[in-house]
Amino acid sequence: MSAFAWPAMPLIWFGVFFLFVRLFFWRGRWGPSGRHGYRRPDARAIFAERYARGEINVEEYRERLRNLEP
Repeated sequence: MSAFAWPAMPLIWFGVFFLFVRLFFWRGRWGPSGRHGYRRPDARAIFAERYARGEINVEEYRERLRNLEP
């Protein structure tokens, strides 16, 4: 190996280790399946947003919230 390769080897192995940890263990937005990051809003939040925008009226909003209760 050349004189340049010896100091670079630990950096390369550190990079491989970092990528392995990042892909399989780090719980963040960049997860391999995407299931760890973005969470979908629940139905109550969606109804509240639609009511705030004026897409549904107060009666429809309350009725849909009642339908969500078990």
